[in-house]
Amino acid sequence: MVKKRILSILPIMLALIMTLQMVVVFPTRAYAEGGSSVTPIFNPDYSELIGRSDLYHKGRITTGTQGMPVANGRFGGPVWQMNQNTLSMQLNHTDCFMFNDASAASNDHANSGGGALGRVHIGFGTTGNVFNDNTEQHLSLYDAMLSIKGSGVDINVIANMDSDAIAIQITDNRSTPQPITVDLAMLRAAEQIWGNHSAISTLTTEPDNKTIVLEQVIEEECDTGIEINDHYCNTAVAVTVQGRDVSSVTDSTVGNRAARRLNLPAQNGTFTIIIGGCSTMDKTVNAKANAIANAVESPDFESIYTSSQKWWSDFWHRSYVYFPSLQKFEQRRNYYMYLAAISSRGNYPQKYNGGIWIGEEDRRDWGSYYWNWNQDSLYHPLMAAGHLDLMEPMFRMREACLEQYKTAARQMWGAEGIFIGETSGILGWETLPEEIANSMREYYTFKTDTRSQEFTDMTKRRNRYLTPWNWNVFGSGNNQASYTTHTMMATQETAEYYWQYYCYTKDLDFLRERAYPFIRGAAELYRTYDGFRKEADGKYHIYNTNLHEHIWAGKDVIDDLAMARGVFAAVVEASKLLGVDEDMRPLWEDCRDNIADYPLRTDPGALWAGSTNQSLISILATDEPAWAQGLEPAYFIRDLHGTESPIFKMVEKYDLLNLETRDQGLDNGEWEIALNTYLHSPGYWNQVKNQVIDRNGSSRFHIDAARFGRADDMEMILNTQFGVFSTYGEYPNLIFNQLDYYSAEGYGTYAAALQEALNQSLSPTPVGDPVIRVFPAWPRAWDAKYKLHAKDGFIVSSSMESGDIQYVEIESQLGEVCRIRNPWDSNVVLYRNGIRAETITASENDLLEFDTDEGEIIVLVRPGTTPDTYRTSTLAESIYNVANDTNGNIVYTGSWEYIEGRQGDDYANDVHYTETDGDSAEFTFYGAGIDFITEIGPDMGEVEVYVDDKLVATVNCYSEESLYQQTAYVNVALEFGRHKIKLVKKSGKRMVVDAFGIRYKSGTNVSLINDNDLDVVTYVNASGATTQQQGAWFYTTNRSGEGAYKSDAHICGNSSQGGIGNYCELKFYGTGVAYLTERYRDMGEVDVYIDGEYQATVTCYKTGSRDSQYPVYQNTELPLGEHTLKLVKKSGEYMIVDAFKVWGPTADPEVTYIKIGKQPKLSYHEGAALDLSDMEIIVGYSDGRSETLAYNDAGVSICLTSGEAIANGDILTKNEHDSKTLMISFGGRIAKTKALRVGSASEYKPFIITPAGGLVMEGGIKATVSVSLNPEAEAHSGTEAVVFQLMNGDIPVSIIALEKDITATEQVTAFFNVDPEAGDYTVEVYVFDKFDNSNQSAPVILADRIIIE
Repeated sequence: MVKKRILSILPIMLALIMTLQMVVVFPTRAYAEGGSSVTPIFNPDYSELIGRSDLYHKGRITTGTQGMPVANGRFGGPVWQMNQNTLSMQLNHTDCFMFNDASAASNDHANSGGGALGRVHIGFGTTGNVFNDNTEQHLSLYDAMLSIKGSGVDINVIANMDSDAIAIQITDNRSTPQPITVDLAMLRAAEQIWGNHSAISTLTTEPDNKTIVLEQVIEEECDTGIEINDHYCNTAVAVTVQGRDVSSVTDSTVGNRAARRLNLPAQNGTFTIIIGGCSTMDKTVNAKANAIANAVESPDFESIYTSSQKWWSDFWHRSYVYFPSLQKFEQRRNYYMYLAAISSRGNYPQKYNGGIWIGEEDRRDWGSYYWNWNQDSLYHPLMAAGHLDLMEPMFRMREACLEQYKTAARQMWGAEGIFIGETSGILGWETLPEEIANSMREYYTFKTDTRSQEFTDMTKRRNRYLTPWNWNVFGSGNNQASYTTHTMMATQETAEYYWQYYCYTKDLDFLRERAYPFIRGAAELYRTYDGFRKEADGKYHIYNTNLHEHIWAGKDVIDDLAMARGVFAAVVEASKLLGVDEDMRPLWEDCRDNIADYPLRTDPGALWAGSTNQSLISILATDEPAWAQGLEPAYFIRDLHGTESPIFKMVEKYDLLNLETRDQGLDNGEWEIALNTYLHSPGYWNQVKNQVIDRNGSSRFHIDAARFGRADDMEMILNTQFGVFSTYGEYPNLIFNQLDYYSAEGYGTYAAALQEALNQSLSPTPVGDPVIRVFPAWPRAWDAKYKLHAKDGFIVSSSMESGDIQYVEIESQLGEVCRIRNPWDSNVVLYRNGIRAETITASENDLLEFDTDEGEIIVLVRPGTTPDTYRTSTLAESIYNVANDTNGNIVYTGSWEYIEGRQGDDYANDVHYTETDGDSAEFTFYGAGIDFITEIGPDMGEVEVYVDDKLVATVNCYSEESLYQQTAYVNVALEFGRHKIKLVKKSGKRMVVDAFGIRYKSGTNVSLINDNDLDVVTYVNASGATTQQQGAWFYTTNRSGEGAYKSDAHICGNSSQGGIGNYCELKFYGTGVAYLTERYRDMGEVDVYIDGEYQATVTCYKTGSRDSQYPVYQNTELPLGEHTLKLVKKSGEYMIVDAFKVWGPTADPEVTYIKIGKQPKLSYHEGAALDLSDMEIIVGYSDGRSETLAYNDAGVSICLTSGEAIANGDILTKNEHDSKTLMISFGGRIAKTKALRVGSASEYKPFIITPAGGLVMEGGIKATVSVSLNPEAEAHSGTEAVVFQLMNGDIPVSIIALEKDITATEQVTAFFNVDPEAGDYTVEVYVFDKFDNSNQSAPVILADRIIIE
């Protein structure tokens, strides 16, 4: 057995010799002919790559909240089918708001969220069902086009990216076409008056008699008489038709809403409906005229499509992520980029509580205001994705409100600088009468605990969620601090966005003209804030600020301490770069250098999770330092133990603390405290150790885990938090329902976490030089490729396969110095614009630094490979990944040893092993199946296998022959989710854990059977009831509101608990079954029988909100065959049957994976023929089977990874084939060989050393090798020196050099006279052309070194 770790260490003399032979080429600049036009290493068809994330739905979409969103960044909305013959679209605009911050009418109006302009309903007649269960709907993200195939009608919907217009192309192929109607409907009463607030809607027809218009004028004169607070918004929607006559225009109604209708004659063929829009708050702009122009002057559908496709192609080419086995993760990231693009091109940013996709008329829970915590979730991933332009609406809004923010700082806090409330609207701040501002300021700065009557009265007329009025959040009381009153983060995070934008672009004009006022203003807010105080310890402490919604007006809140460090560092640096505010710098530097330390849990008055949840004190206990979230005194604390409660702003913002800070030794001991806090935090307990989902998606904990470099934790967290997208059901548009609004904030944080795990561009300090890290927190079991943006204008692409980082490709947009951590344990070869340029001598994680030119493409690879080795354009889904034995989610219990570098072919060249019976290894994973990969051989024995704590098998790993990477156990029948496999050594000398294969698709099919499938489901009224009123079974199709499968259910019972004894039976063929129902307080118990045998009594009773499609009973361990499930009502008012899940065998097993079991011949002379005869291809199937194939078996195809075809017997050339990799395809899966080596014979070493067994340790140490001639190399003339070097661990002990003249295979032995038990011995063997003490020339290496254990 190999010892614990083997290192390649030469004795001093050989080290000198080898150093003399090493060639290090220092930087020279070389360019490919034609400049920097270099094909990317991974160069996929982007339409195919992004198309993997498209949305598909079969059937009708019945509500606007579930409609497919189509928009151009300002104008658009969801598309759905209101009934079987009506297509509906709600038109929204990012620049439409019902209220500003000064409104006296913004409280508690259900249909007043802001953003909605109108609705268009297209009717396809009154007979037939154009839209039904067979309707096919496809939202193409790459083209941003929605395609709907109805019965005889095809529809395409697209947004014009150049103007505010939507084009709906309709092709009517019905055998009997019907007249078509187009209704433009209001969203509210024509005259909606609330005090000073009015919203007047008007429908008109243009003179062309084919264009109809809906205009809204929204106005409110501020009740204080301060003109700057007045609100005005003018919106319009215009609808016209291209390619079809309009018969007439008439008035109509849709529901209870007034509408104007275009009547189109019955006719086959294609035509287009154009919808123009506009929204403005500028009284000099005519929204109606603009909307009409956008509709009437619109290009035709094909022109819009061509122009928009160019915009979207550029958009998608800026960045990508590609996860072959995790397409669902990839889809959510790409879909968020789509959602951000269609709602982030206006004058105001997208909103957290429903973006441009709102579909409930003008309803938005939580109103028309911006809540910074939630908004911040939306911005996190945009810069790294290369979509800086999508930050522009937020910047535009902030800049428009700058003077109001200055007024806010003065009126609320008596401070200089700017103040942006945690909740604020499009005005930014209502300018208050000074007497009210004075009362507010005295109250919130705790100068008094009473309010003036004027302040109280004004509060009652304002929205209580806005920061100035939030003392009244509960409608009563005397809350001098509340959820948003003392929260500084909107101000500080805005400044941080501006600073980060500068760090990405290095745009000094942007910094000077746009960013600096906010960075300076945020710094000045802190510096002049009443609670910012320098105390006796010489430190600035911060009093009376909020930690999000969790600490109200506390001391030294950790978020504020972190952001203060960041903003003072940034403002000092920015002032230097711009040459301004020199007189202010000493003040800011004093603040920067003397901010109080982050509070510790051991500090007096510490506030942390244990403060609000006593049970966590022991669960999260630690003897090492850990941070608190703030200190007493605090006005109030709440829910510090929740998944949303923040603590790691210093990790998330301003590059205050990160992996680079740690590696450059600039963390002042804070890294270890931060990591210990992370490991003993509620987020870690909830999302890593358990499966607690942050249900609104705004928790940043998965981003924090990535910033901490916790790859194995990310494997757990990303799977756990993925559940946020379906917590309350999964809808056709994939926008998740948070019960009070339909949000994308969970998309933003999830996309950011994925990107941070793939690529980080972090400075060691807020003003330091940024450093790139590739795959810093990406689980090694997950293959991935990406292209993301980095600071200083770099675009970074990289690839990981089977845990191996293959290359790093960097595009320099600005010509800055590039800094990157070496991802390999080797030197690094740089290619510049396609030409090999230099080799950098480095070790793993060393900081590499090199100059770049603007537009230059640089590729980093390891020696022995080239960019062409990895060049490919192929996309292939994978449903199988391998987790190495070093995976952090494996817990080894007992006397385990770790070893690497064995002579066997271990996965990743390492294993864990134990020789003690009862020792165990437990692996927690997400998947639908699991393989145990190990070594089998004469030393191995039995292993017990437990899955989810149940003993499922005992496998025997004994074999007369030692074989490596053998699959000893396969489970293909798990439902996708979180599982555990535990392996326990039972017998034999040794048990080895090499790896685990994770299957993402089960080997069984799971089918859903609806309650109304009466061919297999029967309902019996055994209670004697004969009517619904008596409690008999009845069928309803009206359960969509309850989230029922297919919106229907069978129900028995009544409010008097009727129907007791009624039952239903399901007949099925398979290995498992589940009963899906609703859980609610009017439900009761159900007895469950399978094949006549009683199984369990399950309860469907539940307090609180209703659960839908809930599996109250499940059994997946039945023998394959025919079975009968019987469900009997036992108690409660009602029993509901919604659906059933049935597990059955896969009829046609998928290929799960292929891998190269034995490499083909890889080394060739130029002109030699490719020989694949020795290659073995191992194929695994979803049913657990595996087989070995050859290159010429049916279904096997082979090409180079760059795409060129190649076949056995093809002649190889150095130019075309050297360093290229063969790509083997079978069953839709791909495996790659090692790189070919093609060259002249002079490039090969003339000898091959092969060990003749292991070390013989009897009376000393004997090592024997065979030295043979390499047929690929030129023969060596003269004598050779075979050198044996004895090593004790890493220390050279002795050398034996034997002179030989090797002309044929020769066995050579060396004996070392040492005590074999006195050390950890290995022997290294070399062949040189000479071995003496001459320093005149270095010896030539004639064979690759080997190590014998």
